[in-house]
Amino acid sequence: MRQTKKPKLRPWVKIAIAVIVALAIFLIGKGVYTIIQNGNHDYFAGSEYDCQEVLDAQCEEAITDFLNQFYRAQSKLPDPMDYWDYDQEKIDSYVPDMTGFFADPVGNEAKLWQASLRFMITARSLSPLELSLKNIQYNLTYQDIQATDNGVKIKFAESSKFNFKYLGDITSESYMMPCEMELVKDDGWKIVSYYREDDFTLGMSGLFEKTGSVDKAFDKALAMYKKNLKKREKDLENFNKGLVSYDNVKYDVPYDRQSAKEYAAKYVKKRNTDNWDVYDELGGNCQNFGSQVMYAGGIPMDLEGPDIWKYFDSAADNSSAKSGRSYSWTGAPYFNIYAKNNKGKGLVATVDANIYSAEPGDILQVGSSKGHISHTNVVIDVFRVDDQVVDILINSNTNNRINWPIAASLSGNYSLVKIHGYKK
Repeated sequence: MRQTKKPKLRPWVKIAIAVIVALAIFLIGKGVYTIIQNGNHDYFAGSEYDCQEVLDAQCEEAITDFLNQFYRAQSKLPDPMDYWDYDQEKIDSYVPDMTGFFADPVGNEAKLWQASLRFMITARSLSPLELSLKNIQYNLTYQDIQATDNGVKIKFAESSKFNFKYLGDITSESYMMPCEMELVKDDGWKIVSYYREDDFTLGMSGLFEKTGSVDKAFDKALAMYKKNLKKREKDLENFNKGLVSYDNVKYDVPYDRQSAKEYAAKYVKKRNTDNWDVYDELGGNCQNFGSQVMYAGGIPMDLEGPDIWKYFDSAADNSSAKSGRSYSWTGAPYFNIYAKNNKGKGLVATVDANIYSAEPGDILQVGSSKGHISHTNVVIDVFRVDDQVVDILINSNTNNRINWPIAASLSGNYSLVKIHGYKK
């Protein structure tokens, strides 16, 4: 009998199969969840990927139930309150008690999380803007899962997209935020510890370490927030009244804001490893990202004078040689010093400018108090209503945030480095 030849796969079919296999591999360990809002109801839509092979289904459900509660708490805030005379009791009625998710509901882990959530809801309620969330979607990328004697330790990254009510159709995003959680199985899955790398939880944890009391940490955080909220609102009023101007600043070549903005949008998630090293695991990539944005906007490297700004390779080198990288290129506080002190050739900027004078490509730095700089953001847009500035939107690396409003952020201090251009 004549043997029939097995038909060969066409090249495009092979490519299609390879893509499908690659996609399947990518989805392993990744759960996608959505909270859909319809009137006064929230619905958990379920997962796109079943993690049972790597994580107990009930454990995964415990994690998502916890996060669903967290996001739902942000989806319906009380009407904006005046920070001069606010009603904490009313605000607290909007804060769900999440201590029951923890193995020790009265332990410090549970108390700190509850205080962080309470502070977030309080801070956003004191804003004059409507900071309730809508159209919430988040996904978890499981990176490492280790079994313990009676539970698991999980390392994962959380990515979320949603709309703040006052921003309308503008979508804000947090991408691949580092998280770690330990859970135990004892009459259901319960949380032992939870590390979440966002400003509210980190801020509350830091104040707890200093004060030794959750209540004192909350009171101190709230006092700092109210003080800075008053300052921001005064700055906003002055800017919208036309009391802020930088017309007298002299430079030879103006900053190319459009090119800077395009770069900041392109590389906020992925890293430009073709031209630069990455520092996410070495203290953060935030200022490295900000420096790249400025360079893309035409600001040249500066090798002259006592303060320099350069990047030729990854080795730390604060000399005027065309080698290495200056501290100011990758370090947020060092860049602030460079921008403030540089008087000759190179960058021309106004440090500590009115933050509402910000334009795309400007550098908005933050810290726990005045004079302390710990993080760099890039201004990506300005939100206006009836030609009046309402808020500033930023992009940043480590954490990766896109179209993130400063009204929803926690900061003890802002320092806007307004980039004008450079001198030849």
